[in-house]
Amino acid sequence: TFTAALVSGAKKASTLQNSYKVTSNLLVTGGEKVAEVTKNVAKMQSDGQKYSVAYGKSQSAIAEQYQELVKRGYSSAEALGAMKTELQGSVASGDDFNDVVKVSSQVIDAFGERTNNTAKMTANTKKTVNELAYSADMTATDFQSLGKGMEYVGDSAHSAGFKLSETSAAMGILSNHGLEADKAGTGLRKVVNSISG
Repeated sequence: TFTAALVSGAKKASTLQNSYKVTSNLLVTGGEKVAEVTKNVAKMQSDGQKYSVAYGKSQSAIAEQYQELVKRGYSSAEALGAMKTELQGSVASGDDFNDVVKVSSQVIDAFGERTNNTAKMTANTKKTVNELAYSADMTATDFQSLGKGMEYVGDSAHSAGFKLSETSAAMGILSNHGLEADKAGTGLRKVVNSISG
């Protein structure tokens, strides 16, 4: 009834607020200045409200993924630069939002694309999500599987000078031939290491 709805709404608001408070604390503990954290977390909350309406994800899910990015070592500016593109990638590809955030963040790190410049981070995230989404859409793989394979081959491929587009395309082709993500990633890493070594 009406009272139950009010109580439920208050609990959700409290949980959401607590999530952003934890994110703030993580950022300050990580070395960011309180003033910068306060400004950027307020922007996260504002963006979270807009993104929730625009992309159909709950504000809590968005807050959790901001926190996930911070736990992965992202600054508040980097997290702000990454979130919209990751949401768009999730909606466009149909892949799980959590998978898109986890995988794209992991791949951005593996290929040395992380930067504390918000505009550059936005561009790097967009490029990464688009290249992963293209491979996921055009082959028999998905974001989660690409992420699993990239755990094995991402750093090696980047060190050897391979582009993300080449690496994700190779993962997709291996997926089309029936190789599971971990086997494809391990096999591709062996090939990359033998070529570069």
